[in-house]
Amino acid sequence: MLPYSLDEIFKALYQMHLGKAPGSNDMNLYFFQKYWSIMDDDVCKFVLGILNGHKTPNRLNHTYVTLIPKKI
Repeated sequence: MLPYSLDEIFKALYQMHLGKAPGSNDMNLYFFQKYWSIMDDDVCKFVLGILNGHKTPNRLNHTYVTLIPKKI
């Protein structure tokens, strides 16, 4: 019955299969593991807020992220 912790999020991220995409956005776990050091604070704050009972933002599923490759 304890609140979720940062350690639990980190462990869950690194226990998942790298090639699997958890949602319809096709962002596989390799991306999150590779760039975790850059985005860990923001992602953890957001995830912990939802897991520990804060309301999910209404427009959460209305956002599109596009990655533009640097190679031509």
